[in-house]
Amino acid sequence: MQKFAIFALGASILATVANAQVVELPESFNRFDISGVKLGDSPDTIIATLTERGFECDFSKMMNSDGTVINSNGHAGTMECETTDHVQSHRGPIHRAEMTLDFGNLDLSGTGTDASKVFATYIKFSENYPDQPNIETMNARLTGKYGELDYNNYNKTWSKTGSSSPDLEERHAAYTDQEKQCDGLPRAERIAKFECSLKEAELHYAYLAGRPANLTARYWIGSNSYYSSIEITAHWTHWDAVRSIRRTAAVTEELLAEAKAAPPEIDENVETTF
Repeated sequence: MQKFAIFALGASILATVANAQVVELPESFNRFDISGVKLGDSPDTIIATLTERGFECDFSKMMNSDGTVINSNGHAGTMECETTDHVQSHRGPIHRAEMTLDFGNLDLSGTGTDASKVFATYIKFSENYPDQPNIETMNARLTGKYGELDYNNYNKTWSKTGSSSPDLEERHAAYTDQEKQCDGLPRAERIAKFECSLKEAELHYAYLAGRPANLTARYWIGSNSYYSSIEITAHWTHWDAVRSIRRTAAVTEELLAEAKAAPPEIDENVETTF
């Protein structure tokens, strides 16, 4: 484990960059607190929170060799944390709790190294209990914290879809209308087609930014084990789609630049006198 250190990050998580346009995440966005850590938190905030709770964090998978923050088209690496407290198992001591986090970078260019734009997009938390709480106890604790949850008795799992942006339908309509306009353009009109596609991408970003995050929890008691375990996952799944769209838009930007730089085609049927 690396020694605890502060990233010196800003706390702003409200914007994502796409073609120089800022898309704001809605206030309704569910961040799902798990052991004090929330979706959208900066690494700085997460390390401070978990250290206070007895965790040690390894953030080496978030750093380049020169000490800058990883930025792979909006993916900013992974952090792994675990408690110094242990639980006894039939195979020996294991960590009482562990947490794995994936991070995004609001600078989707893949080149930006501004750590203030890094935020948590995925949290996976697991905890082991030597006293083995029963299903009813765990259900009461989860619903007490997260409100009403859907429960699957067969898989012993709980799930919840967070809130969408209040204007999600309008965002979706704007995106689909632009998509139809782009589909209606002739392929021969390359510049207009590329420009339309970039506008479509901007509206697609806005729509995805308004989509909800998801929470799932699974609890099990092993018949031959010394302990029981819970696994809670919070994920803003649409961030991966945003990153994919950005990569496609980057290619479109290159093609647009090439199309604008190309010399005009000469119509041999037009007569000139010079």
